[in-house]
Parts: sequence; C-alpha cells; structure tokens
Amino acid sequence: MRVARSKNFAGPYEKYNGGELLRPSAGWKCIGHGTFVQSASGVYYFLSHAYNEVSDIYTGRQGMLSTLSWPKGKDWPVMNAVATELPVPEIHDDFNGKTPGLYWRYDLHKSIPVVRQENGNLILSGNMIAGNTTGILYGVRPYTAHYSISTTVTNDNDAVKGLSFYGTFDNAIGIGYRNNVLTFWRVKAGVTDNIDSVVFTTNTGAPLELKMEMLPDKTARAFYRQGGVGSWNELKGSENISVDFLPQWDRAPRVGLFFKGDATQDASFGRFDLVNLK
Repeated sequence: MRVARSKNFAGPYEKYNGGELLRPSAGWKCIGHGTFVQSASGVYYFLSHAYNEVSDIYTGRQGMLSTLSWPKGKDWPVMNAVATELPVPEIHDDFNGKTPGLYWRYDLHKSIPVVRQENGNLILSGNMIAGNTTGILYGVRPYTAHYSISTTVTNDNDAVKGLSFYGTFDNAIGIGYRNNVLTFWRVKAGVTDNIDSVVFTTNTGAPLELKMEMLPDKTARAFYRQGGVGSWNELKGSENISVDFLPQWDRAPRVGLFFKGDATQDASFGRFDLVNLK
C-alpha cells in the first residue's frame, strides 16, 4: 500500500519515497480497501482485506489487521501487518439450535430461501427468482481451497436435495437426490449437464449421506453412502471435474446445502460438516 500527503486536500501531494508503506504478511497479496480504527487503549489499527496466495479467489478476500504508529522524529507513519497465526475454521452443525447459525448465506439476487430448524434437522425450501434455473444454495464460505462438505438427507420427495459448490446462479456444481436417483450435475454458463448418476433400485430406509471434496488442483469429487457406515462410493464420470469456472471477480464460491423444487416441497438435512483437508 502506498501513501502521499499534503497540507491541503486539493494538493500538491508529496509521495512517500520509501516504497510501500504496508506489505501484507507472508502468504498474502493485494492488501487494501481498508479503514482505520482506534482501540480503547489508544492503538490505531488498519482493518483491510487481502487474498491468500494459495487459495486466491477460491476463498476470496479475507480480513487483515495492521498497526499504525507515528514514531517520534519521523515525518511519516509506520505500518506493520499483524502476523498472528490462527486456526482455520471448520463447521460442524447438528441443527439442534432454534435458528440457523450466522455463517449461513445465500444468493439474495436469485433466490428466496425458506429455512427452519426442528428436531435436529434443517429444512430448506423457497423460490427461485427469474433467471435462476439452477436451484437454491444455502451455504457457507470456505477458508481454504482443499476441504470436504458432507450432509445427511433425511426426507424423500420430488424435490432435488443435496450439496453444491456455487459460484452464481448459472455457474454451479453439485450432487442431488430425487426419486431414487442420485446425480452429479454441473451448470456452466447456464448450460446444465449430468456428469454421473446412480439409481437406487431398492429403498432400504437407511439415511443417505452425501459428500463433496474440493482438491488443491481445483477439481471436485462427489461421494455417497447409505446408513452412515462403510466406505464412500464415488460418482465421477469420465473426466477430472474442474471448478475453475466457479469464482467470480467480486466474491468467492459458497458451498453447502442445495434445494431445487416446488416451493410447497422441501429438503431436510440431519447435519452439515465442512472439514479442512491436508
């Protein structure tokens, strides 16, 4: 971040000739878009954002904190990034609260979700706004580019219910269950195609668990299993499924629970987990 100063708002301005006044901590880039705040103890901080050099636009802009000081005998301020290592958040939600957690988000421009929690389930329904033929994502923000999300589907009706990695209403990928068919689907530039699917010929009554993984090479994998035991079965089609079409210039993809169907129906989920992978 660079700086210039002037005794008058209209100038002329003198540029700081010491290069960048503020550089982000190691592993971060493009710091900026900030504001200054003062703590109760009188310390000035600069709250801004930056991109992680590894996950980049796949996790989007993340909050940064720097200090601002005015050392005696110096004409210019000094700024330093606060380099405090913090654990990367995970999410483990059993839906036992009265209301959904504050981390849940949705595309307010293209969907009107209806959400409630009862008896340890999150129940998702709602309406898609004109132009949205993909469905409704009720999701969270990931903080790395290598993670898994999983859920348990606890109802069966004509609606599609599952998981999704969501960029926009016309760029998304997911796994959805409807009428004994589980489909690994993709919507790219508004065009939908099915990557792989499996038909369940018998209804065992066992809960259906779904899982998606985001890999470091920016590809996606989809899995399922019944009854919560045993190994995961993969839906994969015939290609490595790239998700490079998901990130948008102004926001990172969101990931989470998915519903597509008539507003009189719903999707019921027994849990949601986002786990960071090594």
